Amino acid sequence: LSNLFASVTVELDDEALGHFLTALSTQCFASLAHEATSKEKLAAPGSGAGGTAQRLFALTRFVETVLCNLHRAPALWPLVTQLLLPVANHKVPRIRVVGIESLS
Repeated sequence: LSNLFASVTVELDDEALGHFLTALSTQCFASLAHEATSKEKLAAPGSGAGGTAQRLFALTRFVETVLCNLHRAPALWPLVTQLLLPVANHKVPRIRVVGIESLS
């Protein structure tokens, strides 16, 4: 599945890629809102819990897609900051770590 995101998105024009990233960020914000209000929390890093990967799927794919398309950074940057800055400020420490690592 990872290869699908990487290989397909580099073929998209800037507008289509923007729509794709917007859809991923919408899903990501929904997951993050759920995480912020849920009593069920993300597992600690390295615990092997499958829920972490599932809950961060949209965020992980968003970051991977942006990394595969860094040559288009000027066109993507507003979308990137619109998602990653709130992630880096999320109240759940594990999500903050993912956001901060994504910015570096």
